[in-house]
Amino acid sequence: MPTSDHVVCLWLLNTVLSPLSGTPHCYRPRVYAFRSALSRLALLPLLALALSSLAACDSGTSSSGIDLDRLFEAPTAAEILAVQSDWAGRSNPSRDAQIVAQATFEGATIYIVSHTQTTVGGGDFTHYGIVRIPDGASDWPVVVYHHGGDDGISVTDALDVYSLFPMIEANTVLVAPVYRSETLDADLSELGGSYTAGGDPSPWDYDADDAIGFLSAALDLFPTETDAGRVGAFGISRGGETALIQAVRDDRVQVITDYFGPADFFNIGARILALNAVLGTAEEQAAVRSLSGGPYLVDEILLPLHEDAYSYDDARLELVRRSPGLYGSMLPSTQLHHHVRDGVVPVQFSEAFITLIEDNPVDGTFDATIYGESGEASILFHRPSAMPESIPATDQFLYDHLFVPTAAAAPML
Repeated sequence: MPTSDHVVCLWLLNTVLSPLSGTPHCYRPRVYAFRSALSRLALLPLLALALSSLAACDSGTSSSGIDLDRLFEAPTAAEILAVQSDWAGRSNPSRDAQIVAQATFEGATIYIVSHTQTTVGGGDFTHYGIVRIPDGASDWPVVVYHHGGDDGISVTDALDVYSLFPMIEANTVLVAPVYRSETLDADLSELGGSYTAGGDPSPWDYDADDAIGFLSAALDLFPTETDAGRVGAFGISRGGETALIQAVRDDRVQVITDYFGPADFFNIGARILALNAVLGTAEEQAAVRSLSGGPYLVDEILLPLHEDAYSYDDARLELVRRSPGLYGSMLPSTQLHHHVRDGVVPVQFSEAFITLIEDNPVDGTFDATIYGESGEASILFHRPSAMPESIPATDQFLYDHLFVPTAAAAPML
């Protein structure tokens, strides 16, 4: 149970510091719009109180098993390079790719594809995904869709999301991997059944390995229909960050759109979630666990730290490999959408990502927009439809970048 001091700490972080973290309304390349400076000045006394009290919060948290300052201190160059070296040592070749089911649907053929993927320990498991090829496709661009949530993906859900973007839907091949340990629901009547991938969950990190391997499988199975030199990616929530990580690691990806992914873990929002996970009320702890990737972060990182059963060095590397903004110069043209009132992924995750990109620009165009006005957060703002302007903007951004042919690139695994 949290002590009264911990309750005060949580209040300071959630109520005072979080709203003052600098939420802008809209970002465009080198164009920023911030809240009124006068409104910030009016809150300076409260901010001073919060900052003076935060050290006491951290010392109390440290005595309870987690030193937030140590966990969330800015990553070092050595840590960033260590993760990069780990990625380079992974292998995700296309192996045993085959079509396990197919059906025609609304002017396209939908395929369920399986292939052999590699576990964290180096073993093998069967992995699945969806490929949608419009009738008449020949040497067409490919778009990888990364789904949100922890409950897998269905064919109809993937097709519904893709239909939001009519230019992309009509002119590209869709590739949509499920993530390891999840189920692909082949819920078109002509397909039937479901397919569960092997392996153990590793949100964001090995999700990217699954996407890299599945993209290779799709390109190998459909070489005539696809153009390996024109590949884009987009993702929603968990999938938004996974798409960013894939783009960092996979040179084939030339453009990406991220919808409200938790794109950097070294921020005040992540700090609040960590404190809630180990010292919050039962309701607050349950709320963290309900988040996509939450059970993994709590059970594999935060609780072991809390119980002195995990090292800070290892825990920090887990956060680094889930913070693609640290590798900004390795990203291609990137677009980001996030609502300021998102009640699932706090907007501070995207703000931190944007700050990193300012210092380490992407290799291409960077277009990031924070939508809406400040107010009560809600799950209703955690969806593309809460930002209607983002939908045609995404369609245009991906289309513009994919219809400039370039030479095929090899994946950097």
